[in-house]
Amino acid sequence: MNFLTKEPINKGWSNDKKYCITDKNGTQYLLRVSDLAEHDKKQSEFNMIKQVSALGVPMCQPIEFGVCDEGVYSIQSWIDGADAEEIIPTLSDTEQYVYGLEAGRILRKIHSIPAPAKSLPACQVFKHKELAAKIAALTEDLEELRSEKALLLQQFDYAEDAGAETFRKDIAALESNLEKLDEQEQKCSAALDAALHEYAEVKSQAAGLDPVELYEARQAIRLGQEAAANEKLEQVFGSKYSLLRWMDAKQAQIRLTNDSLEEYAARQQAKQKYKSISQPVRKRNHEQER
Repeated sequence: MNFLTKEPINKGWSNDKKYCITDKNGTQYLLRVSDLAEHDKKQSEFNMIKQVSALGVPMCQPIEFGVCDEGVYSIQSWIDGADAEEIIPTLSDTEQYVYGLEAGRILRKIHSIPAPAKSLPACQVFKHKELAAKIAALTEDLEELRSEKALLLQQFDYAEDAGAETFRKDIAALESNLEKLDEQEQKCSAALDAALHEYAEVKSQAAGLDPVELYEARQAIRLGQEAAANEKLEQVFGSKYSLLRWMDAKQAQIRLTNDSLEEYAARQQAKQKYKSISQPVRKRNHEQER
């Protein structure tokens, strides 16, 4: 893209070099330039911006990505506005909460984009889903409380009375609980990574074993292990537990660990082994009968 002017922007949190550029038609754009070593990272970020833009989120629209003499660049549409850090303190509590609620809705829309698939142990999947459900429910309560407060303050036109202070304390308590849930989620994520690493190590150790012997050993302990897993599932879900939930968990475990393909191959080898052993025995018995 050819441009006539290029004005540096000395704000923002990233280490990118940022400019406001203007083309021959007087149209302004945002130009970001990064080190060439960050090419793959910036390409991934640009692709993600495209996905978010497709959701209709109000934002700078991605236009062009490439490499130039200075490094890696991206060009986005320009949006005129003022620095939120300077404007927000001048707004009323009601206006701030309304903007905060809208920001939360936009974030929810962005989070609708699926994260890259990652193979997880079945038990950790349940823990993660349960934690995610708690966070979602708490976030919903927080947004509803903020919305109700904003409407009440707007209706009665007061912002610093005892009722408003109560709302503020309730919101602070919910936000504190949300921070605790975030900490728990980080701990669960660390546990997930550790479990995946341990699973990979165990699987690599079993690579040199005879697949038929390994299959028979797994079959010998399967019933006991499944009973223990079923009992754990009942403890987690309580009254919400059902046989269908157990079947779903079992199918999820098979998909995550890819056991079905390995067990099928082992069963076929076991059949061939038993067949090769039983054929000479049947032949000798037939000769004796003759």
